[in-house]
Amino acid sequence: MKNVLGLDLGYGYTKSFFALNGFSEDISKYDIFPTAVTTYIPKSTFTANKLKVTVNGDTYMIGENALREGVGLINTRRTDFVGSGAYLAVMAYAFSRTIKDPELLVLGLPPGQFSKEYVTSLKEQINSAEIRTSDGSNIRLPEIIKIIPQGAGIFFSHIQDGNEADFSRKVAIIDIGFYTLDTLFFVKGKYVENSAKSHPLGVSRIHELVRKEFQLKYKNPLKDRDTIERFLRDSKVNLIGNDYELDTKKIMRSYNDEVAALISNYIEELPSEADLLIAGGGGAQFLKDMPIKY
Repeated sequence: MKNVLGLDLGYGYTKSFFALNGFSEDISKYDIFPTAVTTYIPKSTFTANKLKVTVNGDTYMIGENALREGVGLINTRRTDFVGSGAYLAVMAYAFSRTIKDPELLVLGLPPGQFSKEYVTSLKEQINSAEIRTSDGSNIRLPEIIKIIPQGAGIFFSHIQDGNEADFSRKVAIIDIGFYTLDTLFFVKGKYVENSAKSHPLGVSRIHELVRKEFQLKYKNPLKDRDTIERFLRDSKVNLIGNDYELDTKKIMRSYNDEVAALISNYIEELPSEADLLIAGGGGAQFLKDMPIKY
């Protein structure tokens, strides 16, 4: 297999990993952009690059351009987003930024939506779509499409990182994204479908706590993710000449308590004892000093 594209259409960001002519490091690359999509197309804009994608007759603007306009943004957290025209537009936009004609496409689905029947239906929606970009390109969808539960990549990455012996073990996975915390279970390399769940306890929960604490202390709202990230990193931020401080350690303790309780319940409800628990995803960096018995 020569040209391979793996896509993670997350609620917050779309991440892609693509390889040309194999998987050697010099020709493997990574891309990321906001999963922002809208049908609002301004007549004029200061943005030089305003590539649009048309899916089955409907035209969309995606990524930073859509986020910058901030008008008519489609809710990517809705359960019917996956497989919709907006979803396919985001997928095609990722193609335009990486490989326009991959031979193999690998997609991830939220564990709560993953099933054989749903995978078949999604493949049919993808294969029947008519997609083109505003630069005149027709997006050719690959004949081979593999769909896996989101979070499975954490398991595969762990095995490839020199832990081949864990493939035959019973492995629980915690995948912490921006909006959701997903749980998965693998037994001897096989995905246990009925053990997968999605929980509204991703990084956005931390952001909510920071916003709430800031509002209570300073009687002002916080708007930008970047500002919240700076508080989490430094516990203080300068805004328009004024210094603001927050006890983010207290916020992190609160979040870790919630996650610890969820993980404990998840492990106890598994159909068999787990040999190993792996945490991954962007939010894993916030797991510190967790009061967990495992």
